[in-house]
Amino acid sequence: MPASNFRVGVSRGFLGLSEIDPATGEWAGFDVDVARAVAVALFGSESVLEFVPLSSAERFEALASGEVDLGCFNATTTSLRELVEGVVFSPPTLHDGEVFATRASNLEDAGEPVFARAKSRRVAVLNGSTTLVNVEQYSREQGVDFIPVFYDLPSEALAGYRDGAADVVCLDSFLLAGELARLGEAGHVLLDDEVTLEPMAPAVSIRRPELATAVRWVVHTLVEAERLGISQESLRGGSAERADHGGYVSQFLDGGHLKGRESILRPGFVRDVVGAVGNYADVFHRNLGAGSALNLDRKKNRLAQFGGLLHSPRFI
Repeated sequence: MPASNFRVGVSRGFLGLSEIDPATGEWAGFDVDVARAVAVALFGSESVLEFVPLSSAERFEALASGEVDLGCFNATTTSLRELVEGVVFSPPTLHDGEVFATRASNLEDAGEPVFARAKSRRVAVLNGSTTLVNVEQYSREQGVDFIPVFYDLPSEALAGYRDGAADVVCLDSFLLAGELARLGEAGHVLLDDEVTLEPMAPAVSIRRPELATAVRWVVHTLVEAERLGISQESLRGGSAERADHGGYVSQFLDGGHLKGRESILRPGFVRDVVGAVGNYADVFHRNLGAGSALNLDRKKNRLAQFGGLLHSPRFI
């Protein structure tokens, strides 16, 4: 793949996921770090990256038209998107799910904080997202009604909720935590309902199978590096390799099995990726976890050996 501008679609202004850092003027966040990892794996440099902010309704058309090469825009993997809209998703980078938030004053006086106990259920949802269908199904299951209020951007949905045009907001939990933090107000309640469990993943056009393969193995790289205990810190210090004596860790880092063979990802891309962004735990911690302003729990985004859903094939 030629080292020209690599255009990455990102969501507009999601705290912890993709936003312009006011201190640096640069894009930052979990999804941005995944894009950085892909660029380093493909080109050996992040300098080729060009970020294109997109609304939920614009995302997949931008991929289909070739406006962007890669989508790192907090999108849910669905059969419709792969079978009809012509995109291919990588393995999930975040196992998330939609949840509700409302003001404590909008809940009945007694009982659990759940959607069915909301006094008024005008729900802010995003155009072009799966949220409306999910809330419709969940409401039927709970035997309650709701009124959708549509917005193009999470910031607009939160503004509508803040200003009283909607009583409830429904977003993916990591995204919603960031948006509520941005409001900076007390009195909001995250409801106990788990509307969905959704795999969020980067996406590319189905017409670019080589790129889809590359992105898939970059995501696997982040997870496998964590499993092997290889972080930015251990890589720089050399401790990740000292006890390996040329075994699997060395093969993983230097791609000995790829040398002399044609591949879209060159031997040594793993070392470059971990050196640039770290392993999965590093990326999560920095943007969403204890090293961030959000301080969120990883929940299902732990390695499978620790009860989570993250796992990787072997790199041999």
